[in-house]
Amino acid sequence: MAKKIKKYKVGLDSETYKISMVSEPAIEVDYVALSKQDEVQVKLSSDERHICYGPALIPNKDIYRNNGEQEFYINFTEESIVKMSQEFMKNYKQHEVNLQHEQDVEEVYVCESWIVEDPYRDKANALGFNVPKNTWMVGMKVNNIDTWERVKSGELKGFSVESAIHLEEFNKVENNDNMEVENETFWAKLKNVLFEALGKNEEEVVEEHKIEPTNIELEE
Repeated sequence: MAKKIKKYKVGLDSETYKISMVSEPAIEVDYVALSKQDEVQVKLSSDERHICYGPALIPNKDIYRNNGEQEFYINFTEESIVKMSQEFMKNYKQHEVNLQHEQDVEEVYVCESWIVEDPYRDKANALGFNVPKNTWMVGMKVNNIDTWERVKSGELKGFSVESAIHLEEFNKVENNDNMEVENETFWAKLKNVLFEALGKNEEEVVEEHKIEPTNIELEE
């Protein structure tokens, strides 16, 4: 029997305070490094833009986590991503960048930040990214030569956010749905018991007493 792993959604009280350039981004999408001529093979020259573009967060994507005690999935909702991207800029976190979640780096900063509105006409699509609506895209300016070399060599492949997140269980909604089904089952069983006690079926009772359909509201 397959092990059931819990899944949590990231709540609106969450905050991103730093973006890391990493070799294995958790969202499994690498960024692209562009030169001024947008060449596929980036070469270091005096006219390069030194900008890396890529998604920081993708909505509704399950991200596996294991903290040593338990394993689970987290899922950033569209609402939480929009809010976190806005507050990242509002709180002047553009220069909060590190490498592999360990080493702070200077002369590297977020120079562009936007939310994808139309996946087919967005700048992200023009850059070669197939990402859904409300993805948080960033452009990272890399003026640090050592870091840029690590980008070009393929060592640093994407972005990973460092966030203080508030997790909520997805099954809250599922439990409400199950409760509605259980309530419906209860009333159906009760009705059958009453009909059996009268020795008649539902159609006979409705015809005899001309019962009109009613809506029953239950308080939780």
